[in-house]
Amino acid sequence: ENDNKLDLLNYKAGTSKYISPELYEDTYCNKSDVWSAGICLYMLLTNKPLYDNLNGYKHTNLFLENYSDGLNDLLNNTLQVDPIDRISCEDAIQHRCFM
Repeated sequence: ENDNKLDLLNYKAGTSKYISPELYEDTYCNKSDVWSAGICLYMLLTNKPLYDNLNGYKHTNLFLENYSDGLNDLLNNTLQVDPIDRISCEDAIQHRCFM
């Protein structure tokens, strides 16, 4: 519910390599946590951080060669910079990579 509703934050908390771009603008929505899950997924698959330096998010489509198209699709959908374009928790759970 309210996946795209951005709320103002009273304070920020989180590790900089995991927090979503909208948190840097002092806003939060449910999809902010989807971003963090996508970062964790990337790290689990590659054993390295996606971003070493957060001087702007310049995410382009990732393709991890050793993994299925479905998993690559899920990863890219969790890491959309704009939360409106980012997959919801509900849709992520039902993603084709889990079928």
